[in-house]
Amino acid sequence: MKVVIALKWLVIAALILGGLTPVGCEDGLSHILIDTGHGGYPLLGDTLHDFTQLAAEKGFSVDFKGLERVETHAYSLILLLNPENAFGSEDVEVVRKYLREGGTVFLAGSGDFDNRDHSEVTNPLLEEMGSSVRFNDDQITDEKNTGKPYIPFVDRWVPHPVTESLPPISVYSSQSVSLGRGYPLLRGNRTTQSSDTDGQGSAAGTGENVTFMAVERLGEGDLFVAGSWDVLTGFRFPGHFQFAENLLWFCQSKTTIPLYDELFLGATISTGKECRPEVDEKGAQILSSLLPGPERKDVSIIIGGPQVNSDCARINPFLPVKFERDEILGTWCMTRDGERFTGQNCGMVAVVTVQGQKVLIIAGLGGTGTRGAIALLMQLDNYDLAPRYNTNGEAVLFTVDGDTNNNGICEPSELWEISVL
Repeated sequence: MKVVIALKWLVIAALILGGLTPVGCEDGLSHILIDTGHGGYPLLGDTLHDFTQLAAEKGFSVDFKGLERVETHAYSLILLLNPENAFGSEDVEVVRKYLREGGTVFLAGSGDFDNRDHSEVTNPLLEEMGSSVRFNDDQITDEKNTGKPYIPFVDRWVPHPVTESLPPISVYSSQSVSLGRGYPLLRGNRTTQSSDTDGQGSAAGTGENVTFMAVERLGEGDLFVAGSWDVLTGFRFPGHFQFAENLLWFCQSKTTIPLYDELFLGATISTGKECRPEVDEKGAQILSSLLPGPERKDVSIIIGGPQVNSDCARINPFLPVKFERDEILGTWCMTRDGERFTGQNCGMVAVVTVQGQKVLIIAGLGGTGTRGAIALLMQLDNYDLAPRYNTNGEAVLFTVDGDTNNNGICEPSELWEISVL
């Protein structure tokens, strides 16, 4: 996505901060909403007993209510578990607004055995929310890595804060997920199969291409999409308790790029000894004025890449997108999923947690990339972010066009165009 940035962003920056983030209620508890307004098998009996008990142990209060009856900003997490009744426009807007303002939604389906899949409900919901992820009307099986074919045993977790240190998991009667712009969280085995068992859908392929679970950034929020609701309820199977525990931790200590203006109030700011004052120090002044507060030691901001800032070099091994130096040529690049990016107009914004400390990285391969990172932060609402993750956090990579003299300063005669990669 490309957005044109003019110099006047410096003037309006202070006016565009301060979004609404779900923070829990006045009783001091974090709250979880399990939607009861659209039906679904998991709502029957005490299927959710183990999850609600774990949530209570972790300091959450769980409410079973319909979306139309609640103020969603009070919730840290909304669960939509294999809904079988269509969502009206008002309910869709509730969920869409909640995500846009920084909420976390977990939407789960079911395999199509005995026609238990309801992608005719969930896919229209995903589309109306603006998501690119979709459910496939299929059934995932595995004849080898399993106790029973419809309960595959899977260990291919993709790095993300929610997947940190997770053991293999047994996934009961799951459908598969098509990613779109989403990020995969759990992939199939080589022996995993996808089949259309009710004659109403289409198979999604086989083996490691099958996706059980994904996450997508929508607005400031995070949408988790899982092919089986049982990953949060089936504590009798390996891995389910640990996954539910990680998801609850993520909701309690959510550390993402769109929430930087709340997370990094009072943060210490490092610019490095080799930085350019007109770029890095100017950026530090802007952020210092936008993130006021008593100085804190648990959060920090690093401006400038490792070539000018030793603090960035120290954090670099923990980043989802890394800086690399060619020792022969003496040049730097960024790498993402094995792909190399070069040029002083390349930049990165990242938020990671390292040894309990939250760190915001604003850096580029040159002054243009670094200053572009600050401009990107100032106008996050104009971008569709598709971060890359690891277990420490997330990063967004971009390029800047329009810095005609390559000096890292957006001058009155220049219009910078930032393209998120």
